[in-house]
Parts: sequence; structure tokens; C-alpha cells
Amino acid sequence: MRWIITENEDCECPGFAVDLLPAQLPANLHVLYRNSQIYLRADGIAGIIPCKSGHSILIEPKCKGLHPFSMYEYINDLLIKNEIDSTVDKDGRGIDIHTIAQCFADELIAIQCRQKLFKRLPVKSNRNIVKGRIDWSATAVRIATGRHSPIASTVPEPTYDIAENEVISMAAKICLPLFEHSTDEWRSLHSWSSMAYTRPLSKEALLKLRCSLRNTKLGGAHAYYFTPIALALIILGVDDAGNTLSQNPNILFNMPGLYEDYIRTAFMRKSIPKGLSCQKSFSPKSFLFSDGTCELEPDITIYNGSKPLAVLDVKYKIPDSKDYYQIFTYMKYAGLTKAFIISPSVRHKEAITAYDGSKMINLNVSESQHEKLELLAAEVIDTL
Repeated sequence: MRWIITENEDCECPGFAVDLLPAQLPANLHVLYRNSQIYLRADGIAGIIPCKSGHSILIEPKCKGLHPFSMYEYINDLLIKNEIDSTVDKDGRGIDIHTIAQCFADELIAIQCRQKLFKRLPVKSNRNIVKGRIDWSATAVRIATGRHSPIASTVPEPTYDIAENEVISMAAKICLPLFEHSTDEWRSLHSWSSMAYTRPLSKEALLKLRCSLRNTKLGGAHAYYFTPIALALIILGVDDAGNTLSQNPNILFNMPGLYEDYIRTAFMRKSIPKGLSCQKSFSPKSFLFSDGTCELEPDITIYNGSKPLAVLDVKYKIPDSKDYYQIFTYMKYAGLTKAFIISPSVRHKEAITAYDGSKMINLNVSESQHEKLELLAAEVIDTL
């Protein structure tokens, strides 16, 4: 059975029992007991949580027009949805660990004839030939004592023991039991899951890899690594929900963070053709107080060279007075007369005038329609 609940709401779940919950629960999922009934509440997350006995919990976004997997695809420039349209509903309800695992296995099969990514790291060893950087003092001792392989030197040698390969290997271990033995998917996943590594990736290393993937992408000769790593991070729970190293096959998205990245990505893509730059926060870092405290960090800042042209703040919630104080401060610091707040819970293009005549303009984005969002981003940029 699948229980469907809505993000940020206390939802009654008839027939649900606490014994069905997985061993590890996301921190944002709360179990409530009220009037002899069990309620579930998911704060700021959407996606699928598999439960015991084949049951599951589907957490729908509070804004029904926002589809998290579609947004994730857009942010990471993935082209995998078309390959699984037959098993995934338009709103993403059909996306679960099995669907993601199939996509992941298909990607690994597609790249299995390609060179695995490696790095050259300095390795010190004893040799019979002169090669690399010689440690003359150690070599002199070994020659004097008649040692075998007397030349001590350091040579850069290739290693596959890197974060990009390990994150794929970790995800492959989770997906492997989902496929029948000796199928193409099983063989591909098994070859990755059996790779040996010196130590497991830390939470910090996984998050660093996620940021690197989001900001720079894998390009050039190893661009084919991009989609498998993006899918591996979803499987490991490092996509956006922050539940790194989870042993449960949850597919969860941190909706406030995902929404902000979704909006910023569209503005970045529409700024580049205009010769503008778009980023989070000010550059260089800027502070409200002269002692270097209280950093000013608008969600989106658009620059023409070093001159700020616009500041925008993205709010997944209903903006309140504190949010308007915040964007007003950003606007004044940047020397601008207008700023923008983007939210799924505001009246579109409503302009609010401050005491000094400056304006804060509300923009409503409550659907994950990529073309429509890019048109809005282009329209805002054209007015700067």
C-alpha cells in the first residue's frame, strides 16, 4: 500500500502502523499520534520513502505544479526522463528506487566500454631503473647495503581510487540486489560494486562532489560520467535532502533548496548570452556590519562586470516582513532602486513600494515548466 501525504501538512494515514516504518527515518519526517490516529508530517521534503512489507510513503510537494525530479533534471541538465516515460507518470509519482536503479544501470551499461576516470598520484617505491624523482639519500643507503631494487623514487601513477568512481560504486552496491543474477544490469553493477577503495567517502566528501558536479560539471573526454554520478547521488540520498550515507533507498528532495537552485539555474542560463554573470551572494563577500559580521547573501545576484544590476531572493514559503526587510537591505547595499522576490505563494508581478520610492516586485513561479521559467528570467534580465 502507498500512503500519500502532502509536504508541511499533518496528514492522517488510515491503516498505517509504526512497525512499517524503515529503521532509519529522515529527520524531517515526523510521526504524530492524535485522537487514536497516526498522522505523518514531512517538513520541506518531497519524494518516496519505502517502508517494510513492500509499502511506501509518497510525499507530494505543497505546490502541486512543482515536480522535484523534473526540477532536478533541469538543474543538472540530465536527459533521462524520456528514456523512462513509460514507467514514470507526468507528475513524477512513479519514480522510486527501482526506476532510478534501472536508469542508473542503463547508464553504466552505456559507458562500460569507456575508460574509467583516474588520477595520477605520486607513489614512492623502490625500483631497478632510474625513473621519476629520485630520493638520493635513500638510494645511496640501499646501494651501500646491497638491497634489491636499490633506486628509491617517486613516480606519478594512475589510480581509480577517487571520489567519482567510489560514489558510483557505493550506489551500485545498493542497486545490485534489485536485479536478477547474470542480467546485463547485474553484471554492470557488480563490476562497479566490487571495486576496492582505501576508505569510504565521508559525508563532507560526498557533499563536495555534489557541489562540484552542480557548479562545474564533468566535461571534455569524461562528460559521460556526469549522468551516472548525478543518479548515484540521488540513490545515496545526497541529491538535495542531505541524508548522506543512508542505508534506506529513499528518493527525497529538499524542496526549499531545490526550488532555489531551480530558479537560479534558469537565471544563470539566460544571463550568459547577454554577457552578464549570475551567482549566489555578492562578490566579493559583503557584510552588513563594519566588523565583518552578518554576511549579505542574496539568493541571486546579476552582474555586468563588477556592477550589480539586480538582486533577487527566492522564497519557497510565503514571504513575510523579515523577508522584505532582507531584500530591501540587499537592494540598498547594491545601490539599486528595485529588487525581486520569487515565490510560489505571491501575486505575480505585484510591485510593493517602499517609503523612499524603491520597489520590490513579486514574481510567482509555482510550476516546474522550464520554458516558462526561462521566458520569465529573460524578461527580468531585459528590463535591467
